[in-house]
Amino acid sequence: MQRIYDIVVNFTKYPYEFYEWETSDNITLIKEIYSFKVDDKTLFDIINNEVIFNKKFLSLIEKNTKYYSKNQAKTIKYACILHNDTLAVALMINDNGLIIRKSRLLFDEEEEIIKSSNNLINISYKIVKKIKINKKLTRKDNEKLKIILEYLNKIYTNKKKEEINYIYYECFDKKQKDYVKAYNLIKHQINLGNYIVINKIKTIIKV
Repeated sequence: MQRIYDIVVNFTKYPYEFYEWETSDNITLIKEIYSFKVDDKTLFDIINNEVIFNKKFLSLIEKNTKYYSKNQAKTIKYACILHNDTLAVALMINDNGLIIRKSRLLFDEEEEIIKSSNNLINISYKIVKKIKINKKLTRKDNEKLKIILEYLNKIYTNKKKEEINYIYYECFDKKQKDYVKAYNLIKHQINLGNYIVINKIKTIIKV
């Protein structure tokens, strides 16, 4: 465990690389925060899943994170940085131990944290569920993908059969009378990352 000073974070649901941060994001200057080195599996699990920490770990970090807001230092009740030998991620955690926000770091700040820590710590945690995000897509493309899936789910729930079948025809250049089957096939291709299908639907619904 080590105390880190003066780093920039961007707490979001998924820890995007710093070059994908947007001006509308809640970018925060952290005055001080604890950092822990963990093994590769732990860090992978925490980045790619919704995770809950136990109370013992929360007690280590409670009220030890300070940040600047309007030139005043304020406290985040539960926050920390976890890292391995290649990357680091900052975490904001609620009172139940659930990670609610994550942030990658600026490249030079991440590198400094990694180089300055050697001792591994074992942290007890529980995976709640896997985070669904296509890592091959950019942040903006993933946001558009979310809109597409929400739109498909909405028209399926409202049983707009003709609209679903029309989208299926535009995507695959063939007819499908069973709208349930059409819907499932479209979603399957989207989840596989079929860019042709994704781009055609983006054009249809104008996202």
